[in-house]
Amino acid sequence: MTSEYKGRSTIQIDGLFYYLPLDIIVHTMTYLSIDDWERLDVALLYSHSERRERWLQVLRSIPVDVKIKNNSFWIRRIDKGILKWVIARGVNVTSWEIYDDDGDNWNFSEQQLMEISIVNGLPMLQTLIIEHRKYIDDTGVIALANGNLTKLKTLTLSFCGKITDTGVIALGNGNLTSLTSFDISGCGITDTGVHAVANGSWTNLTSLDISFCNEITDAGVMILASCNFTSMTSLNISSCHITDAGVHAIANGSLTSLKSLDITCCLDITNAGMVTLVNSSLTRLSSLAITYGENISDVGLFALTDGTLSSLTSLDISTFDYISDAGFQALYDCNLTILSSLNASGIDGITDAVLVILANGTLTGLTSLDISDCHNVSDAGVIAIANGNLTNLSSLFIREFYITDAGVITDAGVITDAGVIALANGTLTSLTTLSLSCCDSISDAGLIALANGTLTSLTSLDLFRCQISDVGLLALANCSAKGALTNMTYLYASSCPNITDVGVIALATGTSTSLTYLDLFGCEISDIGLLALANGTLTSLTYLDIGCCHNISDDGVIALANGNLTSLSSLNIANCKNVTAAGADTVLRRFPDLDIIVSSIYTIT
Repeated sequence: MTSEYKGRSTIQIDGLFYYLPLDIIVHTMTYLSIDDWERLDVALLYSHSERRERWLQVLRSIPVDVKIKNNSFWIRRIDKGILKWVIARGVNVTSWEIYDDDGDNWNFSEQQLMEISIVNGLPMLQTLIIEHRKYIDDTGVIALANGNLTKLKTLTLSFCGKITDTGVIALGNGNLTSLTSFDISGCGITDTGVHAVANGSWTNLTSLDISFCNEITDAGVMILASCNFTSMTSLNISSCHITDAGVHAIANGSLTSLKSLDITCCLDITNAGMVTLVNSSLTRLSSLAITYGENISDVGLFALTDGTLSSLTSLDISTFDYISDAGFQALYDCNLTILSSLNASGIDGITDAVLVILANGTLTGLTSLDISDCHNVSDAGVIAIANGNLTNLSSLFIREFYITDAGVITDAGVITDAGVIALANGTLTSLTTLSLSCCDSISDAGLIALANGTLTSLTSLDLFRCQISDVGLLALANCSAKGALTNMTYLYASSCPNITDVGVIALATGTSTSLTYLDLFGCEISDIGLLALANGTLTSLTYLDIGCCHNISDDGVIALANGNLTSLSSLNIANCKNVTAAGADTVLRRFPDLDIIVSSIYTIT
């Protein structure tokens, strides 16, 4: 049922489809998700009218997921009225998702929101996600509330800044009685809106995100904690104006089913709030995020490790200003025995000494560890982790970002090749993700060690702003001797100015053929490197970032369009000053649904 159209796999209606009974076709199609409506248009375009009608009969009988992305393809489709197209044909759309944080390129309007909501709109809709739409306000939200979306279970209206309490009150009292997940983060909501949620018709709500609504205070949280949300498992109130009083309400309220609680950036929470939280009835809590604790010290961490939250599997205590080795050492032998993810990034008070203890402690179930931006951690701490008993680690983040008083990012180079060489030859053989971003004392020697080491499971490697050159890429591209790095799918080598066409050619012709994500932003590559990529062995590549590569021209971009990268779905050519709109248009004609990022100085037609 598939054929090639402009280099892309496209649903086609052939003789077999035409003669099969509809019930068999419908049963088969229920296992598929059609998220590319351009392919559907092609199938309809190249079919006879009778077959086209059979295809529409199938679509009317199955749920269809539609995900809109903020790119030129979808701008054109929205302008052509894809909503009306779908509605008019009675297609049972169950999921409509509009992502992207750039709301200036096109606008999902109030009118389109109303079209979804009306009786003859999308009554089978179960998921509606709209993010960063600056023109959505209470008018559209009220239409949603009073529409025919009685099956809607998930509603996200995050960072639609014109939505206020008025819209939320309408939603709480409207027809969305099946709602289980509600995200209104970053909107103009106050305690009044929270009161509407708490006392509305959503008795089955399991997930609520009201983060970044900085006018929500303890009063709103107290209302939530006292209402009948006994099924709620996830609550995000980060960056709200919450104090210890709000934490006390959550700890002693009716939200006893909570499994995930995010109270990051609630700067007025102190050690007293921590003590209350960890000795509460929230015994099912498995994920706790409480970053930027300006008023939390070792005392709060002692309480956390000695409290009743023994079900925690994920703990985020990053950017605590007053945590030291003494408090962190409490994690060495505590009751958090099933902890699998620990984010301790940005804690300047911890040193190599406590990492040596942690690496040989009882947290042997850790699968993810983040010690980025811990400015007193050096190679010694990394070497301890590399050779300790944290053998289940699959993700390790040791990025280094130093922010000066002037707000400038600098690199101090505390982690060097010595630490990387230890990782390459240590006990962390389950490691799949390694981030060394901004470790500018890591050079080709470290990458050569990784390429010839024991990390054969590694699939993602972040080398942003490291001192990597073509020599390191050559080692990575030809690392088949021991099998290390041959399973790599994600390579982030952005802002490595010593990477040139030589390294890219090595990658394009080497053994790392499983790469799907390649970021070469700001590297010194030219059309020669792009030609190698276009005709090389990286045929699984779906994402390519060559932004700010000033030696690239239309010739290189057109080579990509005519090459072997038939799976490419996202391309960044922003600030490539020699690439014109004509070059970008050529790529889009080859890949009409490509998510392409271009310079703001021209538009794609």
